[in-house]
Amino acid sequence: MPFFQFTATNSQGQPMQGQVQAGSLEEANRALTQQGYRVSDLRESNRLAPNAPSPSPNAQRPVANAPSIAPNAQRPTPNAQHINTPAPKPKRHRVKTRYGTEKDTFFLFSQLAALFKSGVNASQAFHDLGMRNRRSDYREAMMEVSRNVIEGGSIADTLERYPYLFAPHVVGTVRAGEVGGYLPEAFETISSQADSSRKFRRWFVWLGWAVVSVLICVPIGKAFTDGAVNSWDVQEKSGGMAPGGATLLAQIWQLIKWPIGPLTILVTLIFIAVSYIWQSMRFRELRHRLVLLAPAATKRAKSESFAAFSWNLSNLARSGIAPHRAWELASATVPNQAIRASLDAQGAQMTEQTKLSEALFNTRMIPHEYSALVQTGEITGDVPGQLMQAARMSQDEFGIHDKMAKGRVGCWILIVSFGIGTLVIYALYGGFWTKLIPKIIGE
Repeated sequence: MPFFQFTATNSQGQPMQGQVQAGSLEEANRALTQQGYRVSDLRESNRLAPNAPSPSPNAQRPVANAPSIAPNAQRPTPNAQHINTPAPKPKRHRVKTRYGTEKDTFFLFSQLAALFKSGVNASQAFHDLGMRNRRSDYREAMMEVSRNVIEGGSIADTLERYPYLFAPHVVGTVRAGEVGGYLPEAFETISSQADSSRKFRRWFVWLGWAVVSVLICVPIGKAFTDGAVNSWDVQEKSGGMAPGGATLLAQIWQLIKWPIGPLTILVTLIFIAVSYIWQSMRFRELRHRLVLLAPAATKRAKSESFAAFSWNLSNLARSGIAPHRAWELASATVPNQAIRASLDAQGAQMTEQTKLSEALFNTRMIPHEYSALVQTGEITGDVPGQLMQAARMSQDEFGIHDKMAKGRVGCWILIVSFGIGTLVIYALYGGFWTKLIPKIIGE
C-alpha cells in the first residue's frame, strides 16, 4: 500500500507532520480524521519517512486495506485506537425504527459539532450522546457508531443503516466531512439545515391542523343547528309541552350518532392516515419532485440544495480530492432528492479530465453565475474560494426565499381557515336560516 505525507493539527491545535499508509487518498484522509486530526495537506509519498523504523521480521503484517500511521506521526489522544486495526466490512442491512425528527437531528448534530471541536474523540462523543438520549433507537445508533469507529469503520456507513433516523443528505454530509476532513463543520451544517427545515415544516403542521379543524368543527356545528331546527318542530307538534333542553340535546345526539358523527370521524381519520403515509420514505422522492412544481417552495428548495452542494464541493476541493469524486460526494449532501438525482446524472458523465465549471454549466439547473465563478477560480487557482462564494450567495437567497415561502404558506392557512371554511359553513348552515326565519316570522 502507498504512503501519504500529511500536515495537520491535533485536537489541541498543535501542528504536526507524518505519514499514513492506506489504500487511497480518501482512505488516508478518513483515517486521520477519525483519529482527531484536522488535515491541511495530504499527498502521496513514494517512500517511508526516514525516521520510521523498518518492521522486524517477527512483526505482524498489517491487514490489507487497513491504513496505518507511520511511527513518527503524533497521536491525538492516549485512548485513540491504533489505526491498523482490521476494519470489518460494514453491515448494509437497514434497521427499522421510528421516524426521526428535525428537532432530534438539530440537537444531536449541534452537540456532535461542539464535542468534536473541543477535541473529544469520535468514539467517546457518540458514546456520551447515546447514553444521554432518551429514545432507544437513537441510543442504539449512537452506540453502534461508537463501536465501529473504534474498529476503524466509517461514521456515515453506520448512520446509513438507520434511514428512518438519518435522511440521505445527512448521511451524505457526514461522509463528505469524513473524506474532506471537516467533520465538525459538517455537523454544524446538518444542525443548521435541520433547524430551518423544522421551522418551515411547522407552518405545514399548522395548515394541517387548520384542515382538521374545518373537518371536525363544521359538521359538528351543523349537527347543533339542525338539531335546534328539529327540536323546534318537535315543540310545535307537542304544543310546547316537550322539555326544551332535553329535546334539543336528543335531536343533536340523533344527528351526531348518524350520519354526521361517523362520517366526520371517517373523513378525519382518512385525512390523517393519508398525511402520515404521504410523509413516509416511500413517497420522499415524489414529494421532493412536487416541491419543485409548487410556487411557494420551489425557489427555497433550489437555493437550499445549491447552498449545500457548493459549500461541500468547496471544502472537498480544498482537501485535494479529484473533481469527479468531489462532485459525487457533494451531490449526496443535497436535501432535495430530485435535484440530487439530476446532479448524480451529471456526475456520472464526468471523467478525471472534466472541469468543475464545465460540469456545473452542463447541469442546466444550477445558475450560470456559479459556473462562471468556478471558471474564474480555475484560472486564478482558487476554485474552493469561488465555490464558497457561490455557497454564500445561495445561502443568502435561501434566507430570502425561506421567509417568502413561510408567508405564502401563512396565506394558505388563512384561505383554508376563513375562505374555504366560510364557503363550507354557508353550504351546510344555509338551510338553518331558511328554516328558522319563517318560524320566527310565523310566531
